[in-house]
Amino acid sequence: MKKIILTFIAFLAILLNFTQSAAQNDLENFYNKYCRLFLKGMQIKLNTFDKQNGYLSCCVLQDGDCIGASERYDMAMWVSKTGRKIFGVCGYGCGAGGCWCISLENLIFYDANLNEVTNEVLNMFELEMLASRTQVRDYQGKVINLERSEAVYRIEIPRIGTTIKLVKGVPLLGEKHFANLVYNISTGKFSIVPIN
Repeated sequence: MKKIILTFIAFLAILLNFTQSAAQNDLENFYNKYCRLFLKGMQIKLNTFDKQNGYLSCCVLQDGDCIGASERYDMAMWVSKTGRKIFGVCGYGCGAGGCWCISLENLIFYDANLNEVTNEVLNMFELEMLASRTQVRDYQGKVINLERSEAVYRIEIPRIGTTIKLVKGVPLLGEKHFANLVYNISTGKFSIVPIN
């Protein structure tokens, strides 16, 4: 009986290691395909590759480094209970006022074949409506009167966990954490959770 249990535990360990290794390879394969297709001809530096958590971060090199407002990309992988894998990508720039996206459309989801599936896994219309109603206050608590084109977003793809944090703001003036995108492993979709 003891041999059977030990054999079963060894089998589970091998299976878990194989599954984790396959997931790591999926993210690495996606990253390589994405760079070949969308960042062709650019010099890319991989800043972070957290294989265990399915997260990576890279930048387009300027003068041999990730400086100033260079393009940056965060990528992560989510896997549903049915085994469907989606990859989230957020492109953004950094400057004196922090790292920001010009639009919520900077967050794009793909399947493993680089087909965009954003509208299948997230209601972007609902998200845009919520963002348009969100008021941003400056650091003294006064509402900033924003034109739609003035607002920028910080989209925080998680390194650990499955929830994406969304912040609307004006660099150096004020910001508001207005929503979380919570991944549902059963449906393979994101729910929008407003933050008051």
